[in-house]
Amino acid sequence: MLMSALAGIFKFDPRTKVSEPELMTFSAGIARLGPDGGGEYVCANLGMASITDGINVGYTDYLHSSDTYRKEAEAMIGSAPLGSGLLDWIKRSPLFNMDRVTTPLRVVATRSGSLIEMWEPYALLDAMHKPVDLIVLNTNEHVITDPKIRLAAQGGNLDWFRFWLQGYEDPDPAKAEQYARWQTMRGAQGTR
Repeated sequence: MLMSALAGIFKFDPRTKVSEPELMTFSAGIARLGPDGGGEYVCANLGMASITDGINVGYTDYLHSSDTYRKEAEAMIGSAPLGSGLLDWIKRSPLFNMDRVTTPLRVVATRSGSLIEMWEPYALLDAMHKPVDLIVLNTNEHVITDPKIRLAAQGGNLDWFRFWLQGYEDPDPAKAEQYARWQTMRGAQGTR
């Protein structure tokens, strides 16, 4: 789940309310790899990160979700993102604090409703001209079981990690476009 991924990145427990000083940037010192609640995530203090499918406790996610999820999000943040409660969200929601992201982020969504939820972190980072890549997998599964799609998600994360950590590019011609896109991001990152 994206919230759990962001919890690892921002260093807070998504089951409890957090205060603004507890939020940390992506380069805060957390390294984590593994599945959580069906969503896969990879977070690292190694110069890049990747998040795959899930919830993110953002405004769009809140509006798009069920009453059950809304109650969970309200418990995590401390209020609904309406009226004066919006101030709590601005302080505590990871998505309202994306300006603190300091590392390239690969966002992976599925065709199902997760694309709407995953669009928000992607669009926010893109609007701030930060290195971010959005991949939409051809599946409606939350827990990916199709080997080809799983390889696209996990193999793509491996390519992403190796590119940003080691400067490595797989010589497979089928991957040339992704590396060209990432090289452009790296160049833009160096000019800020």
